Amino acid sequence: MKIVRLFCLMFVLLLFINGCSYISRDNSQIKDEPKRSNSEESNANESISEFSIVIDNTAITIGEYEDTSILLKVLGKPISEEIEVLGPGSDTFMGSYIKKSKYNGLDITFMSLKGDGKKYWMLDMKTNNPMYKTKRGIKTGDSINDLTRVYSNIDIVRDGRTDKNNCAYKFNDKMDYIEFEVNNGKITEIRLYRELP
Repeated sequence: MKIVRLFCLMFVLLLFINGCSYISRDNSQIKDEPKRSNSEESNANESISEFSIVIDNTAITIGEYEDTSILLKVLGKPISEEIEVLGPGSDTFMGSYIKKSKYNGLDITFMSLKGDGKKYWMLDMKTNNPMYKTKRGIKTGDSINDLTRVYSNIDIVRDGRTDKNNCAYKFNDKMDYIEFEVNNGKITEIRLYRELP
C-alpha cells in the first residue's frame, strides 16, 4: 500500500512540475511579444533612407516615384506646379520632363524619363521650414553644433567660403546628397538631391 501511495504522490508531483513549466513557457512567450514589436518599430525607422524628409512620421525620399496620395495626405495640394520638357542643352536627358512643385516651405523637383511625362520620381527637395526634418532629426533653425554632433562625418562644401558658421555642409552616399546651408551658426536651408551622371 505504501508503494502505491508513494507512486501516486510522485505522479501528482510530476504533473505539477510539468504544468508549471508549461505555464512558464506560455508566460515567456507573452513577455517576448512586446520586445518583437519594439524591434519591428526600430527596424521600421532604420528602413527610412538617409536621404528623406520626414513629416508626421512619413518619409518622402529622393529617388522614389511620386506617390500623389501620400504627398496629398502629408503636404496637401501644391501651391504651384510647373512642368517643362528638357531641350537640346540637356544632353542625354533631352526630352525628359521636369516637374517643380511648391508646398509650404518645401520645393520638390521631379523627373520623368524621355517620352513618359506621367511617372515622375523625386530628384531634388529643398526646405527652409523647421517642420521638415532629416531622418536623423535635423531641421532648419538647428545649430551648427547639433548638425556636426548628429552628422559627425559631414564635409564643408568647397565653394570658397571658409567661415564654419557661414557656409554649406554636405553628406552623401554615391549619387544622393544632403546639403545644409548655415548662416550665423544656424541651419537656414536643407537640400536633398540625386546627382545625375
